[in-house]
Amino acid sequence: MKPLVRRAPGAGIRFARGSPGFYGEAMKRLLAMIGEGSNGVEYVRFRQPFQHLEELGYELVTLGKRLTLETGPRGYRPAESLFDGIDGLIFPQMIRSPVMDDGSRLDLVGSVCEHATANGLPIIYSVDDYLHGIERHNPAFETINESIGNIPTILEHADAAFVTTPVLRETLAPSGLPTHLLPNAVDPQRWTARPRASRTPRIGWAGSSSHLEDLLMVLPAIRELQRRVDFRFLVFGLVERPLDVELEEAQKLLPGLHGSRRERAATFVELVRQLSEIGHTHVPFVDMDAYFEILPELDLDIGICPLLDNEFNRHKSALKFYEYAMCDTVTVASGVGAYLDEVSITVQNDTDDWIAALEALLHVPTERKRELTRQRRFVHEERNIRTIRLDWVEALEATLRPGRHVGRVAAGHSGEGSR
Repeated sequence: MKPLVRRAPGAGIRFARGSPGFYGEAMKRLLAMIGEGSNGVEYVRFRQPFQHLEELGYELVTLGKRLTLETGPRGYRPAESLFDGIDGLIFPQMIRSPVMDDGSRLDLVGSVCEHATANGLPIIYSVDDYLHGIERHNPAFETINESIGNIPTILEHADAAFVTTPVLRETLAPSGLPTHLLPNAVDPQRWTARPRASRTPRIGWAGSSSHLEDLLMVLPAIRELQRRVDFRFLVFGLVERPLDVELEEAQKLLPGLHGSRRERAATFVELVRQLSEIGHTHVPFVDMDAYFEILPELDLDIGICPLLDNEFNRHKSALKFYEYAMCDTVTVASGVGAYLDEVSITVQNDTDDWIAALEALLHVPTERKRELTRQRRFVHEERNIRTIRLDWVEALEATLRPGRHVGRVAAGHSGEGSR
């Protein structure tokens, strides 16, 4: 059995703090091509950064009610008023073409890119995942496949890419875009305190149904460990309703499903079956505002981040680790992608490794405390939005400044990334 792997979190990097005046007197307005609501990715990549950028001279506006359509020679297109007072555009990593009342699709991406290019508005492509590596079992598989067709258009017109991991930066290098490394971050002020009220140790997993296979991989270790050690296992998220309700619906729909949808439903049914053999508590999804309170309230001693080693996961950031750290929860993660570089406790993806890591931490509370201190220090110093926002300012200024080089640069250039 392979011994527990411990890695020191990344070395600290310090930034000189600037003032709004240093970055320009006038407020710059960025139009994000997202709706009024906010999912987790949009919060972390758009709303949270710009909440902390406003005092440095940057304002974010979203499509929301601004989007109205007008007719032109090629049919519907966004009205010119959409771009009033806008200094640049930011595209999310995934955007579908809206369906019109007549069943046709609006070429929103093409029209917006053409207008921006014609009027000298810089375009930023903000990327958090490697969409071309999406696995069939991911619930967003079909949606992402619909959206992938818009990526070449965005890349053709974009002036810069904002990415979350070094691997994503390397993957985008052949596009020739200046690429800025802006890691995902957390805002410590948003998180409530963990109650530390449970006498029984708690291990928990938090995530979406996009991680069905990842969670399924680690359940044998959880089941075996419960035979040796007394602890509670909590599952937060996965679905929006109680598991028994979702299971009943999945079993009802399964016979009529085909392809990737059938595979996902069958995987979910198997996941719930295995969970039924494990003492666990399930807490359904909550909205973003409640999330900052509910995750700490779970009172987890250990948070797990299992990830299968595939192309999609190797590009992911370690955001869940940052969130656990904000809850005073120590993280044990698969040695995959950003987790391998940033988390102090990583394991290989086999049952024995997971059991060894978790059992050691359950038996030695002082070890948990020591690792938690290391992990929290890394997150507070290196993944704090109050610090990361200065990276954002550098990237925005490089993209928005007068006289910038618009469009792609020589193929293979990886840009001015601040880290």
